[in-house]
Order: sequence, then C-alpha cells, then structure tokens
Amino acid sequence: MEGKTGSEVTYNDGIGDCSPDGDTPSGNGDVGTGVGSEDTPPPNGGWNDGGTTGTSPWSNDTTNDCTDLVLDNQGNTLGWYNHCTGSYYPNVNKNSSGGYSKLTADCNGNGSGVIVTSTHDPCQKIKENFDNTKFKEKVAALDKSEVFAYDHEMGFAAGYPPANTGVTGVQYPPMENTIGTHNVKLPNGNQYFGFMHTHNNETANGNPIKIFSPADLATFLTSCVHNAQSHGSIADAYAMVITSEGNYMLNYTGASTPVITVSQYNGWKTWYLTEVQKLQKDDGSFDQNDLEKFFVRFLVESVKIAGLEIYHIEKTTGTASLINSDGTKTTCN
Repeated sequence: MEGKTGSEVTYNDGIGDCSPDGDTPSGNGDVGTGVGSEDTPPPNGGWNDGGTTGTSPWSNDTTNDCTDLVLDNQGNTLGWYNHCTGSYYPNVNKNSSGGYSKLTADCNGNGSGVIVTSTHDPCQKIKENFDNTKFKEKVAALDKSEVFAYDHEMGFAAGYPPANTGVTGVQYPPMENTIGTHNVKLPNGNQYFGFMHTHNNETANGNPIKIFSPADLATFLTSCVHNAQSHGSIADAYAMVITSEGNYMLNYTGASTPVITVSQYNGWKTWYLTEVQKLQKDDGSFDQNDLEKFFVRFLVESVKIAGLEIYHIEKTTGTASLINSDGTKTTCN
C-alpha cells in the first residue's frame, strides 16, 4: 500500500487473559482477582477474563463480543462502543502524563474491533474558517453588544453553493426566527453544513444560558453533519454560539451521521434542564466556567456520542481551545 504515515501509536499490551497493565482504565494486570471501580472499563465490569466478565461488555468469544474501542486519529482511546446495543461509554480515565490511555481492545485478541473516529483535524478546520474573510465578517456582525441586547437570536447559516448555478464559495444566508419563538432556525434546503448564532443577554425567562442548548446540538447533528456527509465532508460541519461571555464551536469527528431518536432527545432535554438549574446563582445568573464544565459533562453523561467536541473560541484572535472532560482547555496549535 502506498501512502504516507499520518501518525504512529504505541499501545499497551495485556498480560495473558487480563487487563492491560499500567496507567489504563483496568490496570490490575491479574486474572480473575476482580477489577476495582477506578480500573473498570465502562459500564461495570472487568476486561476479558480479567475480572467480572459476566457483567462486562467484553466477551471471550468472537461471535458474542459486542465491544469496540473508539480511537481518535492520534490513537487515543475516546471510549468503548457496544455495537450490539448501540451504547457508547466515554473514557474518563487519563494516564499519568495527562493524556488518554492508548489500549489494546482485548488482551487475548478475541472478538474486539477498533473504530477510528476521525481522519480530519478540527483545529485545522476552525483555523481555515477564521482565515476566511466572509466567515469572519459574519462572526463580527453577530459579536456586538447591541446584538446581545436584542430580545431574539440572530444568526447565519453556512451552505454549499447551489448546483448548476455558477455560484461559488460558501453561502451565508441569515437565519430567521422560528414562528412564535425568539430562536433561529436553518433555512430550508439540504445544503447547510454549519451555522453561527447568538444567545442573548436576556431571554423570555430572564436567565440566558450562554452556551449550546440541546436543540442546537440536535440541529448540528441531524442537519449540519448529515448535509455535510451527503454533499461535502463531515469535516466541514460546525455549529457556533456567540455570546457576551464567550464564543464556542461544536465539531464532530465521527465517520457517519449519528441517529438521534425522539426519546434520546427528550432525555437530553430533561438531563440538561435538571442539571443546569443546579448551577444558577441566587440572582438566576450562571458562572461561565461552570457552564463550560456543565456542557462537557452533558456530552459525556447524557449525549454519549463518540467524536463530539466543543471548542472555546477566543474573540479577538479566533484561536480555538478544546474543552476537555475535566473542564481544562487544550489550545490548538
């Protein structure tokens, strides 16, 4: 096979029929002695023949083993995906160097697969967007104190040029407010792979949440990611929210559009509203750092879709920083 190396990864080996040793989610390195909660691969059991295999998603036969490792394109273990149930379990464990563990999927080599979630770099795509004059003009048009003072959201969609029209380049039509609401919606059509919009300083309830909503996330996944996969590249898809307290962008590094059910979406809304109320101060406001950590926790604990990432966007420079599961930020190079 011809080509060039994108990255090389060294993985930890398991010891016999047991879990991998060292700074990994199940590092007991011994057969059948049980696996502590600090070592457990989600949701509740040991690795293959390395502990409580009866309650583990891992199996000792290739026919019934349902669990795959989910890796990013650098070989980091993002989580575990049970393809029999459609469940995703994010990796919340980090090694001693602060990075995610790099694991083999199954100590004895039976029945596990590997899913590589990304062949593109979100940091690079965000940089490309901010190198685009039209994109920056649209962000600047929204990122204004007078816009944040409106009683309704404003926004622009990002769409591929219509076919057979001679039009070239990304198109940025304005997003209209949904009838009877203060919220914007994507224009009609399947060419829209991204959007940017505001969350204002005031809402109908008087307590604005200056970060993405479940509806924003659902629109991003079911419309933007779907349209990007159908008409361009998933790497193109994004959603951006612009607020007086900070700007943020959603990216998705998965290989295909995830399927979102009504019950899933309703569950997201219930979790989101229940948990965000716990962050409100006595005056009804929110600390922005708390909201950032809350939203990442929302992605991990409620949404559970591999490859979803949220970036903080510096207002002046457009520099992006990935918000990690512990609320820390990793600045894009």
